[in-house]
Amino acid sequence: MARNPLIHPESPIDGKCLMQLKTLLESRPDSGEVRDLDLAMLMNVPVNRLSQLKRSRSSIYALGKQLDDEQDGVDDVPSLRPSQAILTRLLLRHPEFAPLPLRPTNSDVFELLAPFIPSEKQTGGSVLKSRKLGFAPLFGRSYISSYKMLTDMSEGSQNSSLPVVRLQMLIVGKYAEIFKTLLKEFSKDPSKTAQSLDQDLKETGWALL
Repeated sequence: MARNPLIHPESPIDGKCLMQLKTLLESRPDSGEVRDLDLAMLMNVPVNRLSQLKRSRSSIYALGKQLDDEQDGVDDVPSLRPSQAILTRLLLRHPEFAPLPLRPTNSDVFELLAPFIPSEKQTGGSVLKSRKLGFAPLFGRSYISSYKMLTDMSEGSQNSSLPVVRLQMLIVGKYAEIFKTLLKEFSKDPSKTAQSLDQDLKETGWALL
């Protein structure tokens, strides 16, 4: 029986395998988009080094050759560390070992917070527009950043900084807990539904919303 080359690479692990890992993780039913931040955290490297890591060659070709390259005047090509190669191969075979949290978009968070954002309706304006303007300051950013964060283009919900993402995860997580509690109270069969909801929340987190 032929083995899937995506899960069982025949060649040594290099930077291209990180993109295979990204594709594999995104194909899981419980996964969303895998961003560079996710891959960087898995590989334990800063985000600004991930682009270098993606074009890295296998360590098997780099070990013991650095001195020869320097003598021959060859440009230093980055290589994966053996530990990173082992981790990549492991996750390719068992992607369930890398559960990535589903991140909310800025629009998702705004929809939850909008009723609680103070608004000042001005002449020619609207309550919704006023609330959108007050969205970014909730996360320590300027008013003008609200337009970028809530743009209709997909990039507007993907480029938030890590501190903003963490705050948003806390918010939607708290909403999910409240939703679960209220649903238990209104359930006709509390014992059965409570157990089911606890399991769902463990598996999906705030996505239960």
